[in-house]
Amino acid sequence: MKCTECTRLILSDGGVPPSPGWQDEVAAHVAACPDCRRLQADLATMWATWRADTAQVAIPDEKAAWEELRPLLRQSAKRNPRRLAPLLWISAPLAAAAAFAFVLLNPAVPTVNESAMAVHADYVEAGNPAASTLVYVDKESGWLVVWATETL
Repeated sequence: MKCTECTRLILSDGGVPPSPGWQDEVAAHVAACPDCRRLQADLATMWATWRADTAQVAIPDEKAAWEELRPLLRQSAKRNPRRLAPLLWISAPLAAAAAFAFVLLNPAVPTVNESAMAVHADYVEAGNPAASTLVYVDKESGWLVVWATETL
C-alpha cells in the first residue's frame, strides 16, 4: 500500500471501506511507515482534544441571559436619551422651503426633442453567442432596454 492511499484511508470519515481487508493493510503500512504513523497519532490526538474541549463547553440558558441583559439595556436607555439637535428641527422646514422656492423661481427646464434623441450601447453580450439582441429606449420611462433571444 502506498502512503497516498493509506493517508486517504486514515483521513476518511468512516464510510464504506474500499475492500474487506483494508484495516489490516492500513495497520501493516502504519507499522512500517513513520510518516503515516505520525499522521495517525496526530489525528487521534486532535480528535481526543476536540472531544475533551466540546465536553467542557457550557451552553447558557437563553431566557436567564436575556433577563440579566434586559435591565442593563433599560438603564442604558434612561441614561442616554437620544435627543435631536435643535438645529435639525429647524433645518428640515428650511430645506423644504428652499426647495419649494427653487422650483417656483427657477425657469422651466428645457424639454428634449424625443425625435432628436440618440441611443448608443457600447457593448451588449448575451449568454449565447448565437442569440439575437435588440436594444431600444422606452419613451415613457426613458429606460434603455436590451432583449436577447436564443435561436433554436
